[in-house]
Amino acid sequence: MEAKATLCKTALEVLDKDNYISWSVQVKTYLMAQDLWDVIEVATESSKEKDDEANRKARSKKNFMALHVIQNSCGPESFYKIRKISGSRGFIRSINEGNWDALHRYLIRDNMTALNAKINDLDETPLHMAVTKGHVHIVEKLVALMSKEDLEIKDSSGMTAMARASALVGADTRMLMHEKNENVTIPDLKGLFHFK
Repeated sequence: MEAKATLCKTALEVLDKDNYISWSVQVKTYLMAQDLWDVIEVATESSKEKDDEANRKARSKKNFMALHVIQNSCGPESFYKIRKISGSRGFIRSINEGNWDALHRYLIRDNMTALNAKINDLDETPLHMAVTKGHVHIVEKLVALMSKEDLEIKDSSGMTAMARASALVGADTRMLMHEKNENVTIPDLKGLFHFK
């Protein structure tokens, strides 16, 4: 199905710092109704298929249409954080594949504020994703670039990247995060401490 060239004005909830979950449900539903959600899902997977020019153009158009919807449903503070992003596909792929060079180029070229952005419907930051994928080299480099406060960001399950790291990566990586910010001993939603 081909994406429509125009999008109707819809009453999406405006994203602010407190309503990501309800906002993301509304945006996802709208993008699915407009046949644009597949560009978001494909961005989280590593596609190795070779596309012809027509498919690349169609996917690019859908990507920008989805980005337009997202930008128009952001409040001023949220829009400021994402205003330079031209698409998330390469950014998320570089995390998933453990490609630090591509990730670093994206951050420098497009948006260093993406370091602490919640980039999926699980409220994960790039650090959460790198920990989950086991990319220790990326975790180390992201921690070096992030502020102490960034390390305290929790995902939708209430876990910091440190809490997730307690189950997935070695003690050296956990120590690296702990040394930067001792407050990352914050418990998860179950009240369990994941570093001592």
